[in-house]
Amino acid sequence: SIISKPEGQAGFFQIEGRYFNIFPVNSTTSLLKEFDLAHLPNEGCSLDGAEALPRETDWCEPADNDCFAEINLLALITPDVLTWFNAQANQGQALLTIFQGLASINLAFANSGIFNKNVRIRMEVFNFNGFDSLLNILDDLNNDLPAQAGPIREQRQADVVIMLTSMDYPGIAGAAINPSGPGCPSDDCSYAIVEIQSMAGPRFTFAHEFAHLLHANHNRTANCSAAGVCGDNNENICAHALVFNGVGGAEHRTILARMTEPGAVRIPHYSNPDINFDGVATGDEDNDNARIMMNTACYVSGYNTADWTVGISGSTKWCSSQPSHTLTAAVSPPTPGWGYPGNPPYQYEWRWSCSPTFVTSQFLSNQWSVTLTNPLLCGGDEIWVRLTVTSSDGAVRVRNRPVVVVDCPNFGGETGDRSIDPAGSRKGNISISPNPVSDMLEISVDNDDVQTADVVVLDNLGHVVKHMVPKERGTVIIETNDLPSGIYFVLVRKSSKTEAHKIIVQH
Repeated sequence: SIISKPEGQAGFFQIEGRYFNIFPVNSTTSLLKEFDLAHLPNEGCSLDGAEALPRETDWCEPADNDCFAEINLLALITPDVLTWFNAQANQGQALLTIFQGLASINLAFANSGIFNKNVRIRMEVFNFNGFDSLLNILDDLNNDLPAQAGPIREQRQADVVIMLTSMDYPGIAGAAINPSGPGCPSDDCSYAIVEIQSMAGPRFTFAHEFAHLLHANHNRTANCSAAGVCGDNNENICAHALVFNGVGGAEHRTILARMTEPGAVRIPHYSNPDINFDGVATGDEDNDNARIMMNTACYVSGYNTADWTVGISGSTKWCSSQPSHTLTAAVSPPTPGWGYPGNPPYQYEWRWSCSPTFVTSQFLSNQWSVTLTNPLLCGGDEIWVRLTVTSSDGAVRVRNRPVVVVDCPNFGGETGDRSIDPAGSRKGNISISPNPVSDMLEISVDNDDVQTADVVVLDNLGHVVKHMVPKERGTVIIETNDLPSGIYFVLVRKSSKTEAHKIIVQH
C-alpha cells in the first residue's frame, strides 16, 4: 500500500512475517525501514462489554454486494493529538501515516471484494472532556463520547464517529460500541475510539474498530495463533475474522483478528472465503467479515444523509372531485465538507406519463412546483409524475411519483389517510397483514381480475422500492426485511381500479 502526497510517498508492505514502512524524506525520496515487531506492545480491542443480542440472520447470507453504500465517517481529533503531532521529529511522516490509517478502510474494502461500498472521511478537532485519571476507554466510549459528539455529528450528518487520541489506554488500542448490544443496531451504536499511534499498519486499528460498527467480529475462540492466543468471540454468526497460515507457512491475521501477543501484525484484508492471500483463502463459510459488512453497509449509511436529497412533496391521492392537484420539489442541499455534488441553484423539469416506465411522457413544467388540472389524463386511474432536478455543478436526480385518482368518500376524506390496524388492513377485496410489518407482508386478493394486477410499494418520497406482478389468484408475499423502518404505501393496481394502503415497516 502506497499513498502519494505532495510531501512525498508513504506506505508499507509485508513479506514472510516481516513488516516494512515507507517513510518520505522529501517530495522525491522515500526511506524503506523495517518495523521491529518485537517492540510492538501488547494491546487489544474492547467492545463495550454489553451482552450480545441475537443478530439479524439475513445480514449473514446471502451477501448483498449489489447495494451501493457511501458511509460518512467523522474522525474527531482530540487536542492531545496535536501535541503528539508537534512533538514528532518528522511531521510529514506522521501526517502521511495518519492518511494511511484513514485510507485503510477503503483499501481493505478493495482487497476483500467489497467493491461498491465506500467511506468518506471528514476530520475535525474536537475538545473532548473526558480522560479521567484511570483512562477507562469504555467509560469514555459509552458515556462521554456520544453525549459530547452527538451535536456535531448531527450537524455534520455523519453516519459514524471515530475519535482519534494519543492517550495510552492500558492494554487497549481501540474500542467500539457493541453493535449487537441492547438498543442496537441503531444510529446510537455508531461510536468508536482509536489510539492514533495504532490507526495504520501493522495494527490497522482504525479499520478494525470501524468494522465493528458494521457488526463484524473477532476470530472465534477455536481459531488460535501459533503463540497460543485465540479469538474471544463465539457468536454463531458468519461475521468472524480468521488467523491462518499461508502456503509458505507464514501466519496471517485478517483485520478483525485479535493480536495480543508481542509482534503480531494484521494484513489489510477483512476475512472472505472468495479472496486469497499468500495462496490461501482469507475466510471460510463461518468466518466471513466481508459478507456481513456487505449487508450492513447500506443500513449504516442510512443513519444520516450528508448527500443532497431530492423528493416530491404532496399527496399520492387526488380526489376526482377536486379541480387540481399540486406537487412540490423537496430538495435538501448536501452538507458542506463531504465533497458531495448537488449544490444550488437547481433546474427543475416535471413530466407525466400513464406508465411507471415513462416510455412515453409529456412535459409539464420547469418550475419548483407543478399543478395537475386534469384527473382523466390516464383514464381516471392514476398518473405517474417524474421530477428531474439538475444542480449547478451538473449532478442529476430523478424521482417518480404516482398520483392515484380516487373517489374521496371511499377513502375517508380528501387525503385518503387511514389509521393503522395492528392486525392488518382491508379495503374492498384486498387485505394486507400484518401492519406494522417487520419481515414479510401478505397481500390477499380475492378478485378474479388479479391476473391483470400488479403490486407497487413506495417509500414516503414516492420512490418505487418493490414492484411485482402476481402470477395467480390468492396471496402475494412481499419481503420487507430489506426495507428501512418507516412509512410506505402499497398500491394494488387491477384492471378496474387502483387501491392504496399505508403500511409501517418496523424492525
